[in-house]
Amino acid sequence: MPRPTGPTDQGLVKLIGQLKQEGYNGNKFLARLGKELSRPTRQRREVSLSNINRTAKDGETVVVPGKVLDGKIEKKVTVACWKISAGAEKRLKDVGGKIITIEELMKSGKAARIMG
Repeated sequence: MPRPTGPTDQGLVKLIGQLKQEGYNGNKFLARLGKELSRPTRQRREVSLSNINRTAKDGETVVVPGKVLDGKIEKKVTVACWKISAGAEKRLKDVGGKIITIEELMKSGKAARIMG
């Protein structure tokens, strides 16, 4: 019997299903996000706060379909991600940034940019 592939975290599997369903309803952004999260863990994006600081505008909402890593941040941004390191979380909150879940972003309908 072959080994199962794909995400094994049940919360992630549920989120991917919701995102793909929204994609079937015509939301291409959420469908792409679901596809990105469907990748194996070693192929998911890892984005540092320094990269977000260089590319995002102050006050912008960014989505990381993977993990946010520690780095230097000076801008007040909202980050929606699957996982975030403890150091990155602390630094982002220190500059007044917000961390939200991808589910919260999906429900709010806010415009965002995929990073990575």
